[in-house]
Amino acid sequence: MFRHESKLYPAGVPVVEFYRQVLFPAKAEIDLAYFSCRTLVSDLGWILRGVWAIAAGSPIETVLGVRANEIRK
Repeated sequence: MFRHESKLYPAGVPVVEFYRQVLFPAKAEIDLAYFSCRTLVSDLGWILRGVWAIAAGSPIETVLGVRANEIRK
């Protein structure tokens, strides 16, 4: 999901602040959701999602772009 993380940082927002307020919470939420319900089937699903993200692009970049605009305000 964060394979192009460097492109997510908006201009005019401190890098550390953006990471702490946007990227780290998003990553932590994803990790916690994974660990609470991990199974072999879910792992296979994540592998397929990863392949799809590489082939088609990831929607997370759009979502984080919206959050970045909220910090600028």
